[in-house]
Amino acid sequence: MAPKRRQCAAMAEYERLPEEQPSFRTNQQRAEEFTARAVTSGEADRVARKMITIPTVVHVVHKKPQENISKSQIQSQMTALNPDFRATNPDT
Repeated sequence: MAPKRRQCAAMAEYERLPEEQPSFRTNQQRAEEFTARAVTSGEADRVARKMITIPTVVHVVHKKPQENISKSQIQSQMTALNPDFRATNPDT
């Protein structure tokens, strides 16, 4: 018999939240209205173009020295990720 496949519980949690937190739906509605106003006013575009610096720590876990990666490899990957987060790479 195959093991039971795990499923993401996000939707179950989303549906359960209003029962535990009565203000959930009201807060969600407020957030959606705020977002809609930001998009309509153009504020969302201005914020989206602003560069945000996210402090990042990279932990390299390896068993043998030959499995370790260099600082330049880490920096190279961070350099490659930045256009992804800015949605400026060729595949966006």
